[in-house]
Amino acid sequence: TTPTPTTTPSPTSTPAGTPSTATPIASPTSSIPRSIQYGVVVILAVNYQGSDAVNEADEYIDVQNKGGSNVQLQGWAIQRRTNGTYVSMPALTLLAGQTCRIYSANPQPFADCGAIAFGSTYLWNNTAETLLLLDSSFRLVNEYSYPQ
Repeated sequence: TTPTPTTTPSPTSTPAGTPSTATPIASPTSSIPRSIQYGVVVILAVNYQGSDAVNEADEYIDVQNKGGSNVQLQGWAIQRRTNGTYVSMPALTLLAGQTCRIYSANPQPFADCGAIAFGSTYLWNNTAETLLLLDSSFRLVNEYSYPQ
């Protein structure tokens, strides 16, 4: 039997001026929070405007371990992109699949994590911000942006 020749399509170029079909990604100034994951631990949400106008001690972040094994967060940090300041993560072992809420200073019990706090007030900007979650070697694990 003689093999039948096949043709391979060649790439085509897009004419200049043709609109892109790429899907837009929410920018930090959009009304939608955005999270970029580089590791198994992610910031799911940020309550950056506490209800206590005096010290906003009820601000919090929710972090989740999307991996299959426990992750020790002691030595990890969150860096605020706007001014470069760091907030050390509390000593916490995040179980596989677990989501915990970490308050600024006034911890409330959450799920099976207990009451956890950073121990400081006024941690998060009340305007648009990007938070960088860094592991104990200061490698970027997650980037989370919230709107104004």
